[in-house]
Amino acid sequence: ARGKYMDLSQYFEYQTATPISNEVINAIYNSLKENWGDPGGKNIVGLKTKEALENAKKSVGKMINCDPEELMFMSSIKEANGYILNKVLKLWNAYIQEKGIRDEIPHFIISEVEHPSVIEKALSMEAEKTISLSLIHVQQDGTIDVEAAEDHMNTYRNTALVSLMHANNETGAINDIKRLSSIVKKFNTNSRSSSNNFKVLVHTDSSYIIGKGHVDVQNIGVDYMTFSGRLVNSGVVFVKGLSEKISLNPLLYGSVDTMEGGSMIENVPMIVGLGVASDLIMRNIYRDMDHYDTLTKYFMRVIRLRNPYKRSFDIGFNGDFSSSQKVIPNTVNFSLKVLDSSSIPMIKQLLEADLFTKLLEKGFSLGKRSEFYSGPSPILSAMGVEGVMLKTALRFSVGRETTMSDVDNFIDAYWDLINELGFNEKAYSYINLFGVKLFKGMF
Repeated sequence: ARGKYMDLSQYFEYQTATPISNEVINAIYNSLKENWGDPGGKNIVGLKTKEALENAKKSVGKMINCDPEELMFMSSIKEANGYILNKVLKLWNAYIQEKGIRDEIPHFIISEVEHPSVIEKALSMEAEKTISLSLIHVQQDGTIDVEAAEDHMNTYRNTALVSLMHANNETGAINDIKRLSSIVKKFNTNSRSSSNNFKVLVHTDSSYIIGKGHVDVQNIGVDYMTFSGRLVNSGVVFVKGLSEKISLNPLLYGSVDTMEGGSMIENVPMIVGLGVASDLIMRNIYRDMDHYDTLTKYFMRVIRLRNPYKRSFDIGFNGDFSSSQKVIPNTVNFSLKVLDSSSIPMIKQLLEADLFTKLLEKGFSLGKRSEFYSGPSPILSAMGVEGVMLKTALRFSVGRETTMSDVDNFIDAYWDLINELGFNEKAYSYINLFGVKLFKGMF
C-alpha cells in the first residue's frame, strides 16, 4: 500500500533504502517506551528488556536459519564488515604467535567489486602491511568467478580469509557462495587437514539479497555472514559456532558489551525493529519476490517495446537476467545503446547529459551509474561495459510499494527525456490503439 504521507510513484531506488513499515515503526516506538532497561540487569525492567532483545534475535536467526546466539548487532554494515576483517587478522596473529612463526602476515582474498566497507578496509590493511591481498575478477555477467578462489589459495599459502559479496549492489548479480564454501572446505581438507593448521575462513556480505531472496547460512556454509539492517540503522554479524563458544579458533567469548574495541551496548529498540522486519520478510518473501520479478520483467520488455527510435537506440541490460538464480528479482541495471549516431541531431548534447540528474530533476529517483563513487561505475567497467553504455547506465529497483503504473510512467518519462536531449523536441504525446499505448508518429 502507498505511504500515507509520501508519494513513492517515482521512487526506483529500493536497493539504496526502503520505506519502514508501520509494524516496524510501532515496534521501535513501543520498545523505546518499554525496553529502556539494561538487558544485563536483574531487575524487572532489565529482564523485560532482555526478553524483547532475545525475541528479536530469534526472529533474525529464524530468517537466516541460525542460532540466535550466533548473532551480534553493530551500528552499521561498515562496522560489521570491518569487525570481521580485523578479527580474522587477530586470529591469524594469535595463531602464528602460538606456533612461533615470525613475520608472516595473513593473505585475504576478496573480489574487485566488493562493497566499499570491505574493499576499502582491505586496501587500508594492505597499505599498513598487516595483510597481503589479492582480488578475484568479476565476469561479464556481473558474477564473481568463485572457482578462481582455489587458484588464489594455492598461490598464497598464507590465505586466512575469502570474502565475497552474496549479491552485487549495482547489478543485482547473485554469487554462488555455497560453491565458494565448498571450494574452501575442500582446500582445508586437502591442504590444511591437521588440527594445528589455520583453516581458511569464508565471509559473505548478504546485505543486498536479504528480503529479495532466500538466505540460509546452513545451506551456503559460510563461517561469517554480515548484512545491513539499514531500515533501523544497524549491521548484523553471524558467526558460525559462536553459541557453542567453539567458534573458528576462539573468536570472542563473553557478552556483546565486552567486545574488543570499546562498548557495544545493544540498541534494543532498533534490534526489536529489525526483529519485526525479519518476521515481515519471512511472512511475505514469496509474494514479494513474485511481485518484484513481475515488475522487472515487465520493465525490461516494455522499455524496449516503447522505444520510438529503434533505428537510433536500443536498451542494453548489464548482467544476465535469463534466470532468477542469477540476479535478485527487484533490480535491473540498464544502459542506452546508440545504434546510429548520425540519425540523432543532438547526439553530442545527449551524450554529455547526466541522465541520472536529468531524471532526478523530473522527480524520478534511481540508482546512478556508480553508487559509491563519482564518475563511471568500477563494477560495470570490470564487467567490460564501456563507452556510451557505461556513461548512461542506471540502476532501476522496485519495492513492495511499486505498481505497474509507476513502471509505465517511468518508461514514458525516460523516452521523453531521450527525445528532448537528442532531438530537441517536446515530449511525445500518446494515442491509445486497441488498449495499447503507442508513441504518436511511431509508424
